[in-house]
Amino acid sequence: MYNVNGHLKKFYEVHVRLGQQRRQRLAENRDACLRRLKEGLEKLGQVRRQSYGTFVDKRDQGSYAMHTLNQQSKNDYDIDVAVIFEKDDLPTTALEARKRIADALNEIGGGFLRPPEPRTNAVTVWYAEGHHVDLAIYRRSKNWLGSPVLEHAGPAWNQRNPEEVTEWFTKRVKALSPSGPNTEVEPDQLRRIVRLVKAFARSREVWKGNLPGGMIITALVVDVYRKNSLRDDVAFYETLVAMKKRIHSSTDVRNPVNSGTSLTAKQEIAAQVRRFREKIELALEELEILHDPDCTEKDALAAWNWVFRHSFWGDLKADVDSDPIPDSEKEVARLDFEIGISNEKEGTVQRNYNGPVEPLSKGKWLRFRPKDKDSELVRGCELRWTVRNTGDEARASGQERHVKLVQGDYWLQTAYKGVHTMCCEAVRKGVVIARGVRRVRVGQR
Repeated sequence: MYNVNGHLKKFYEVHVRLGQQRRQRLAENRDACLRRLKEGLEKLGQVRRQSYGTFVDKRDQGSYAMHTLNQQSKNDYDIDVAVIFEKDDLPTTALEARKRIADALNEIGGGFLRPPEPRTNAVTVWYAEGHHVDLAIYRRSKNWLGSPVLEHAGPAWNQRNPEEVTEWFTKRVKALSPSGPNTEVEPDQLRRIVRLVKAFARSREVWKGNLPGGMIITALVVDVYRKNSLRDDVAFYETLVAMKKRIHSSTDVRNPVNSGTSLTAKQEIAAQVRRFREKIELALEELEILHDPDCTEKDALAAWNWVFRHSFWGDLKADVDSDPIPDSEKEVARLDFEIGISNEKEGTVQRNYNGPVEPLSKGKWLRFRPKDKDSELVRGCELRWTVRNTGDEARASGQERHVKLVQGDYWLQTAYKGVHTMCCEAVRKGVVIARGVRRVRVGQR
């Protein structure tokens, strides 16, 4: 597999990992929200002529606590925190407890994008800056043995440890990530893979709201994680392969600390998981080129750029493109060729292909031709066309690669789903004097 581990490491550190400065800023946002809650409870009590006790403890939860929260370009960070009250300081029902917290925050105000809302499992506070805070409400009491009991205000009061999921994840990271004298990657690889998979799932604005949330993605990654002691890029790729198979087998994702509860019981959530599998399949099609022995740095960067859709990868590819003599084309001129689309072999070309952003259906005929077939560059040359097909269909048919020498146009029919590569080389007296590469997508994007 073509090695981009160094680039991936830099991408992770600079553009994915939250970093201490951003983390501190989010902690300040969290603490400001909690201060407003205290002030709001006091003010609400005065308005209602009541005495409202405030929370006695707080615990970080979710991706912030698990250190899997990624950078967000629009500052739409999700901060989860459990606020723990003494049992007698909250209303009897879970719903009324959430409503009181929302009322207290609304009473004090403070830069809200919209009024705090008592949702099913938390009170959500949206801020104009872009981030939001989910306050999970807990009450504390003691059982008949005198031991503390914590109950969460969900649809009803349910006994729960607010740190249970974080403790589970921390233990799995330590247990599953590679370690030992032969390990070359940084510690806690599993955490990085979770973050990278989440970065992929959030890489397109149009995917927002259509794919599963962070907890489901985290549970899936932990379930199928494939460690690699030498390279994170290999671990990421092999984990995606395993995740595709896992979701194909079942969209059911269990609560990691309560196997009797499904995180995907609702049909719309299960549909999000199915859509995620489709996106993973597309990513794997793009990354298939990394296993080709003829894969170039340009090919590899283009594939990773599709996966993460981030300027980091596009800029790297642009640097390679700007090299007048790329490593893969030393002493070889650049050959441009066009791809025409027709309904039949050697038929009328309807239009030219736009590139891999455009998915083609199977059964189309493609005409490959140098843009200037009469130029000095190709005149008197044989054209060697090398097809590199990707995907399960081409692999099953034994058609992953084939080479053909032709004098004129080269016609090929779209037959296998995937992102395929066509290389054209102008050969004069057995010597390659020019080369060009284009990619073709077959099947839905």
